[in-house]
Amino acid sequence: MAEAGPSSATMVSAPFHHIAAAHRSNLSVFLSANSVQLVHGQSDGSFKTYAMPTTVFVPQPTLPDQSDAARYADNPHISFARLASFSHSDRFLALTGDDKVLRVWKLERTADNRITGFEFGKEIVIKLLPKRAAVLHWMPPSASTPIGSEELICIDRFGDVRSFMVNENDIRTLPSAIRPEGTEADEQDEMDSPTDAAMHILLGHVSMVTSLAFIPAAKPTAPPAFIITGDRDEHIRISRWGSKRMAYVIDRFLQGSEAFVGALAVISDTDEKLRLVSSEGGRALRVWALPQPGSASAADTSSDNACLSINELSSALAPHVLARDREERKRESKALQASSKRNKAAKRKQTGDGQAPEQVESKPLAAQYSKDSRPTIVISDLLPYQDAESRQWLLIVVEGATAFFSVPVDVLVAPLPSEEKVRDISDQIRVTRASVPILHLTLAPQYDTGAAATVLATFDTRPEFRSQESTGENEVEVGVFTLNASAEFERQLKPTIVEALLPATQPSTTEEEPSARELLDPSIVEHLSLYPALTTWPKIEVPSSAEIIATRSSRKGRFNHPLDTSLIGIAQVDQTKPSIASSNPDADDEQRRKLVKTMQGGKRERGRERNREAIRLAQEQAASQ
Repeated sequence: MAEAGPSSATMVSAPFHHIAAAHRSNLSVFLSANSVQLVHGQSDGSFKTYAMPTTVFVPQPTLPDQSDAARYADNPHISFARLASFSHSDRFLALTGDDKVLRVWKLERTADNRITGFEFGKEIVIKLLPKRAAVLHWMPPSASTPIGSEELICIDRFGDVRSFMVNENDIRTLPSAIRPEGTEADEQDEMDSPTDAAMHILLGHVSMVTSLAFIPAAKPTAPPAFIITGDRDEHIRISRWGSKRMAYVIDRFLQGSEAFVGALAVISDTDEKLRLVSSEGGRALRVWALPQPGSASAADTSSDNACLSINELSSALAPHVLARDREERKRESKALQASSKRNKAAKRKQTGDGQAPEQVESKPLAAQYSKDSRPTIVISDLLPYQDAESRQWLLIVVEGATAFFSVPVDVLVAPLPSEEKVRDISDQIRVTRASVPILHLTLAPQYDTGAAATVLATFDTRPEFRSQESTGENEVEVGVFTLNASAEFERQLKPTIVEALLPATQPSTTEEEPSARELLDPSIVEHLSLYPALTTWPKIEVPSSAEIIATRSSRKGRFNHPLDTSLIGIAQVDQTKPSIASSNPDADDEQRRKLVKTMQGGKRERGRERNREAIRLAQEQAASQ
């Protein structure tokens, strides 16, 4: 079996895992585990890069009730930036990461077209979030937006939606760990009753919010009439928004999804009616009827009949998914173990005793283990765009895939030939391939009406995900794809923006001037969790206790095919050892089912005996009275 070799002394770079593009200018920002790079396009076609270093690991609290404010005040830092977003005017850049700190910079241009204000310590807004952010979304300016301000929507991983009004005259204030005398640092109290008005929750889910969209108002200058949120538990909620941000008033739920709602997009059909497209895990795209701008909500299609079509497409996506959710969860677990103090102390003791440190297990290539398991398809984003003929398309982003996908909007909104709502559109999906998995992508802004759509994508260049064939594309960190006249994306050979990105260099010897992007130890890069949607959105099916016992029995040689319980810590069967099991898989499965049924039946019988005994004692007690 082809395997990636163990970690060596050779330092490697962390791949760019997130990219954000500006709306009105040629600005883009690239995030890696230890670097933030702002790339500015010049009028002559060249690019200028501004960068700041970050730390890979987030310092953990030493006490259970130690607040984030105390941690940040003691050691200001940027840890593992995860999300970035430009405001619609491109004046503000928001950034947040694993340190749960929301930062906003004001980007200003000098006379010689340089960007100022993008430096650590020059943020105009710093907010400490109770939980890690999952979505950053800037609202387009409306008539109700104060002059010089723009609104930032932040959604955390626990489903809480907050709104921050950012003004160009804001003055940076550092969070303080000092609290009034007689009060204790209680993070839960700060979440329930925040002292900062901007931290009040506008909308909340009881699950992780995965996607966000808005329904526009009848007037172009008015704020959106409704906000749409989707979550991990198959819910799609439409709430009121408007100038008063009445998100606590729920207009309706769109029910029927059978998997997590990973992405939302509002489109128009052939009759110019607004429709909602939602992803159902990775199986299908659902099309829903929406409240129309200017009409009463009650006059629209009821929520019970809102689903217009279910468009299945998994067969077109599955062959291109290389990353596996189980492997990525293992990666997260190993990263936690590697960073634990207990593990570090054990290694120091082992080295001090003169014993050789434990050898690092060789990691199989993704191309190998992906053949032995079924992919978990996660549609993480839906991006509308149009081709040269003004035909509307949706760009489909799939987590951990070596391609991105496109589908015409008219295919999704086309009427169904029968009363059945389900249809397969896999043959209508266009595939744009890459040699390694795509970590993130975005559409570059189209400044001119006739300009071709452009996709900026970042790739997972770690050795585990590279193809065995040696190609130059395996090591390219960023790719640029341009839409041609045939409505297909073509990859540019040597885009200038890629050459403008700063390469990783050897770590700096002085702490005062760290490198903008440093090389890291291979073990650190290997354990980076770069597929958050793949590891958090799909639900894990945990086997019952009876199935676990049956699996343990199978390891003693009763069956050939034990259940897969690697996710819950049950050791795998060593198939190389001799076994007295039969060679008939069907008989093994039947025997396992009988064993599970027998054990479950025994539990039920013991429960019935306890119930009968309790009834008998109660009857005797009643008779004695």
